[in-house]
Amino acid sequence: MRRNRLPSRRTALVSAAVLVLGLTAGPAPGSINLELKGQWGGACRAVAVSGSNAFVGFGGVFTVLNVAQPANPTIVSQLALGSDIQGIVVSGTLAYVALGNGGLQIVDIANVASPTKRGHFASPGFVRGVAVSGTTAYLAAGTSGLRSVNVSNADSPTALGSLVTSNAYGVTVAGTRAYVADYEAGIKIVNVQNPASMVQLGLYDTLGLSYGIAVSGELAYVADWDRGLEIIDVDPPGNPIRRGGVNTTGFAYAVKQAGTIAYLADGPSGLRSIDVADPTAPFQRGVLGVGGDAVDVALAGNVAYVAGDAAGLVLISISNPSNLTKLGQFDLSGQASGVLVLNQYALLADFDRGLQVLNVSSPQTPALVANRDTPGFAREVALTGQYAVIADFDQGLRVYNVSNPANPTFAGVFAMVGSFAVDLAISGQYVFCANNSGLQICNVLANPAEPLNVGFRATPGGATGVAVAGNYAYVGDGSAGLQVIEVTNPASPVIRGTYNSPGIARGVAIRSNLAYVCDGTFGLQIVNVSNPINPTLVKTVDTPGSATNITLDGDFAFIADAGGGLQVVNIQNPAAASIVASYATSTSTENVWVHNDLVLLCTGPGGLIILSKGGGGGGVPGDLDGNGCVGQADLGILLSNYGCVPPANCYGDVDGDGSTGQTDLGILIAFYDGSCL
Repeated sequence: MRRNRLPSRRTALVSAAVLVLGLTAGPAPGSINLELKGQWGGACRAVAVSGSNAFVGFGGVFTVLNVAQPANPTIVSQLALGSDIQGIVVSGTLAYVALGNGGLQIVDIANVASPTKRGHFASPGFVRGVAVSGTTAYLAAGTSGLRSVNVSNADSPTALGSLVTSNAYGVTVAGTRAYVADYEAGIKIVNVQNPASMVQLGLYDTLGLSYGIAVSGELAYVADWDRGLEIIDVDPPGNPIRRGGVNTTGFAYAVKQAGTIAYLADGPSGLRSIDVADPTAPFQRGVLGVGGDAVDVALAGNVAYVAGDAAGLVLISISNPSNLTKLGQFDLSGQASGVLVLNQYALLADFDRGLQVLNVSSPQTPALVANRDTPGFAREVALTGQYAVIADFDQGLRVYNVSNPANPTFAGVFAMVGSFAVDLAISGQYVFCANNSGLQICNVLANPAEPLNVGFRATPGGATGVAVAGNYAYVGDGSAGLQVIEVTNPASPVIRGTYNSPGIARGVAIRSNLAYVCDGTFGLQIVNVSNPINPTLVKTVDTPGSATNITLDGDFAFIADAGGGLQVVNIQNPAAASIVASYATSTSTENVWVHNDLVLLCTGPGGLIILSKGGGGGGVPGDLDGNGCVGQADLGILLSNYGCVPPANCYGDVDGDGSTGQTDLGILIAFYDGSCL
């Protein structure tokens, strides 16, 4: 989607001066170099504990929590590592982090308030697990097997050796042996006395799929996916035998053992405590759901720390294994669905938690400053004046006064009986909502407490995306393609034309008589709409996933490509548009917003990912509505806020001094592009 805002008040003299000047947009953009800067939320898949701190992976962000009070874990620091965190091991003042395709990252945690990157090892394969013994790290690297790495110099880890396995998911080390959870091949026992020349000693093919492993004495405890817990006698290593097991109802990812109890991270079933005093007859003592999928577990004292995927980190008392009780939880975001940036704040529509306001002045450490839950499922957010409008799915539109973004106040609601608010666009005083049934138009500014119903136009396909430019609204209408709707009279919108795209049309952006349509598995459709009655195809750019939403910035289109992450398309010559950059995400990318050098990705349960685009993409000064160029809509925003000074929230602030005045107007005029709608 894209919001195009028209001014609610114009200054004719200044507007005329701008049009006479006829100045074009600023300099051509540079290249795109996407780099992870920070993240809010994200799947929690790895945890380690040392002292009063838990070291947790939220998406690609290494997060340090103070857990001295288990009922109230608090954030200490964060460090973006660039890839989703799969596993964490702490040894002394260093953390060893498994980063999937990103290999191994060593993090210095001597000062937990300011963790720093040390050395990195670009391992082949997908590194899910890591174990450390002395100066050697052992990596479970998927189909690339078991890798040994010399970490005696934490700033420069080097390869030592490797051992072929089927699909290494987890690894632990005891003495001179490494034990590998080898997925469909069960477990492997490896002599690592010489890490440069590892030798397989034995194997045992378990009944399920081996994800994780813990070893105590002669027994290996295996998290065996759909078969729960398996207990294997690994002495002698050349002839391991099964001693017993417990077939659980969940999906076992990880296991830790303490005394006579094994603690199993059992996916949707949560944490299980299993009595293994008699390994031939283990039995369940207790179980506790965590609100998500339990995928990793760490033990410290009488507390189990469970990585709960979408549920964040859950702290559980294990003082009585027969009565597991929840102590506390640390969770950041539910499901990030839509976002925009207002000065130093990101307004996030969270599917589960409503409106969240984040301070992103330091993108490496976004901080929650306000949360206003909504009764529905927040899908999108847009700004009109000092009000944020939330597309709250089955609960219509929710309106919040964000004149002080750190303290949003509920202003009103616009109900949509029988329809589902999905996407939003703003033009002047009007809010345009794609609501599955068609295009709904209302006026929020006239009466925020009870927004006025202005007009409605049913569409044939199930409207899920909308953009507005001039006298037309452009609706991504699912299987019915792109609908071009004249809104000269918003009380009586009329469909003027249709482009029957081959896929499922969703998000839309408009610039200079071209519609950029996200068309699901058929990628990006660039459509000429200069003749609204007869839109014509200019170019198709296939994307690897399902193109869902779009933002334009300078010469680039940023596409939220569900299943394909972020795709960046060079549209300098629309007829020759092509993908020039991409960024993979572990969950479905739902939405995207560009603000100066930052790209904000909504990835559902993966949270809000904040990237730097390396200075590329234009970032044209004065582009207040975020459509990649400076035009009448931007001028209107600035003029309607002209004279604004702090502590008010000045929406037309171009030069970053907090106020809106002559300098801001001068910058905007210098970059004005008469062809920008």
